[in-house]
Amino acid sequence: MAPHLRSREPRMPTPAPTRPLVSRLIERFRALNLPSTPRPEDKPFLSGNRVVGWSVDFPIARTCTPTKVCVNTCYYARDVTAIPHNLAKQNEVMESVLADPVGSAHRIAAEFKRKRGAAFLRWNGGGDLFPESVECLNTLGKHYPDLPVWVVTRKPKVAALVEEAENVFLHLSLDSSSRGRLQEWLALPKRTTKWFASYQCSRDEDVDLDSLGRAGFSVVFRDGYKTLPKDTGEDGLRVSCPLNGSPSVEDGCKNCGRCWTRAAVDMKNTEALARWAEEPATSSHAPAHFLLWEVEPR
Repeated sequence: MAPHLRSREPRMPTPAPTRPLVSRLIERFRALNLPSTPRPEDKPFLSGNRVVGWSVDFPIARTCTPTKVCVNTCYYARDVTAIPHNLAKQNEVMESVLADPVGSAHRIAAEFKRKRGAAFLRWNGGGDLFPESVECLNTLGKHYPDLPVWVVTRKPKVAALVEEAENVFLHLSLDSSSRGRLQEWLALPKRTTKWFASYQCSRDEDVDLDSLGRAGFSVVFRDGYKTLPKDTGEDGLRVSCPLNGSPSVEDGCKNCGRCWTRAAVDMKNTEALARWAEEPATSSHAPAHFLLWEVEPR
């Protein structure tokens, strides 16, 4: 065969980059065109989770401002919590809180009391804070001091509205891409002293857990609760979530209690956190940017 007639291997097209997990969820949520109707009185308000127990969940699409890490790793943007039935429930719960924050607080407390074996309430099992949910949360703190509430957020300005209460513990979730959020939080006037910070590892992130322990964090979560590196020292072991490397996650948060008691608050080192926030970000596997704009309405 003449050289100019030889067949050539077809050139494979360059695969398109995978769109962020949270972006895809927001697009699916908006396509549902869910009505603005509150949660029916005869339907449960709380959601069950084998790791955290009982939680109040809101839609990611309407409440979250994700970081560059969580936009690709958010556990709540996948699997059963992201199916249409549960997205509709999250939307109804939010509509109820928007319509009546105080009444929703009393409804939540009454339902929680009927849950056998419930030890604490996780706030924002999915989704994040918004002003009406903070009003609802503050009502719980004021009227139900025996109900421990563990609040997880990535929104400093809204979190600063959470009021001091013996039973409300505010958890600021951070990662390699959110030092600026910690700086913002530390600069804000806050209404509660019962707060702490966690570090969420991105996928395959090569992070020194001991340095995070010395940086003032109260808990570190490995992506997917991966096993700790064998060379993890005392500082890293101290702040590592017990679920990291655990053979079972069943009732893990109930059995630990760090995040829904004063334990995590007492582990916090504000001065060390401030120094960490000022350090230059190190390289990680977090993406350089995320594209939520891809699913914004035109």
